[in-house]
Amino acid sequence: MGSAFWLQNVILLVTLGAVVWQLIQVRRATLRDAVLRAVEDHDRVNELLLQYPQLNRFIDPDGNYAGWPRDEDDFATLLTLALGRFERLYMFQREGVVDKALWDSWVRWVKNTWLAGPISQIGLGFGGSILQLAVSGIYQWIDW
Repeated sequence: MGSAFWLQNVILLVTLGAVVWQLIQVRRATLRDAVLRAVEDHDRVNELLLQYPQLNRFIDPDGNYAGWPRDEDDFATLLTLALGRFERLYMFQREGVVDKALWDSWVRWVKNTWLAGPISQIGLGFGGSILQLAVSGIYQWIDW
């Protein structure tokens, strides 16, 4: 059993390790893709609700939101879409998919566009507790 035998075994073990690592990466990418597709489907449903508000009665048969004015209902749907985007941005940052410069530009965009305007003062009107929860969640992942 010479050095060729040991070298061959080391190469075999390294190759097996590389294959296992690749399988783990493929599994992770597949799961991530499935999650992103589910979020995109959810976004598409919300977009349809903005386009066809009459569909709301099918997903809210108890009429909990029936009394809301149309603009508030549209805003709540838009906010849901925006929060989905924010979740994706946060996921990309946590996974290291985006670099610090890009992440910082997104944080500035959320701060300057979403949290600096009237949306940050909403809370006493429609869906106040839901909106306050959403905004507090955004504040948690933005490094102030």
